[in-house]
Amino acid sequence: MHTGPEITAVQLPPDVAYFVDRDDEQSAVIRAVHHRRGAGGGTGRGATGNAAGRPLVVTVHGLRGVGKTALGVRLARALAGEFPDALRFVDLDDHRRDGGVETAEVLGELLRSLGVQPDWVEPAYAGRRRQYWARTQGRRLVVVVDNVRFGLEVEQLLPASADSVVIALSQGRLDDLKGGADLEIPLGPLGDEHAARLLRGLADDPRFSAEPAAAEALARVCGGLPAALEVAGEWLRKHRRRGLLRLAAQLTDELTERGLPVVEAVWDAAYGDLGPDAARLYRLLAVHPGRYLAQETVTALFGEGTEAAEDALEELERAGLLLQGRGGRPA
Repeated sequence: MHTGPEITAVQLPPDVAYFVDRDDEQSAVIRAVHHRRGAGGGTGRGATGNAAGRPLVVTVHGLRGVGKTALGVRLARALAGEFPDALRFVDLDDHRRDGGVETAEVLGELLRSLGVQPDWVEPAYAGRRRQYWARTQGRRLVVVVDNVRFGLEVEQLLPASADSVVIALSQGRLDDLKGGADLEIPLGPLGDEHAARLLRGLADDPRFSAEPAAAEALARVCGGLPAALEVAGEWLRKHRRRGLLRLAAQLTDELTERGLPVVEAVWDAAYGDLGPDAARLYRLLAVHPGRYLAQETVTALFGEGTEAAEDALEELERAGLLLQGRGGRPA
């Protein structure tokens, strides 16, 4: 295969300015990589498995603005020492037309980034996929695939190497991913403590000490979504004379105008796509005082039997409106 100049090992977006929490999620991925390597299934130096096998597939799903992209990029950088051949990032929304991904276009981008000269990239999808398999055979890569909607979109981009890792980022669970994920990570909003820490990191402001209750109100407007907290931090830096209560009251309008994730807007958009049973269950769950519910409690609350409750719960999980908590309980 004809190749171009020397490959740049790292092609990732820059890290966010300030990152908090997600230690458990990062540790889980590192453990999965080391377990695969130790079991002889590939991924890393000294692996004895089949290098042409399936890569380790990690899926991260959660609401828009919850920090999936930042976590995916951070994970890739953390794995750089064990995957020296290439770190790659692909945003499928950059290649989406009328809802569908132009996979041949994505493969062309990846092939060029892996050193294939543009003139030698095959013109059609089938040829590009064969080139991609040949180019990634036995190599140690990390590929982060952002804004995934369907499992097939990930399957078509899997390197032909068990010594690689693919991190797929999506709003809902990728239950249609062939063979499933080796590790599935549900990503929820930041807790109050970590949200406040992120806001303080983004804007070291004396008003936090002077108006602690108002600072908490400002963080609550953002609902633990890092994307919204970043806008709040920007507002704090921009409006240094305004009181925090005034800023909290104005922040929702600013987020809406800029098309950024307001908590209510994110939830409303996801809710609007639900079927009638899942939508009714979602409304019923909103009145429950606790954070976690046993499935038996959900079934009783729904009042339509176990199977109907299970179907509605699955739809809420796919929409990213419900996470599976400790012991498998809905959260």
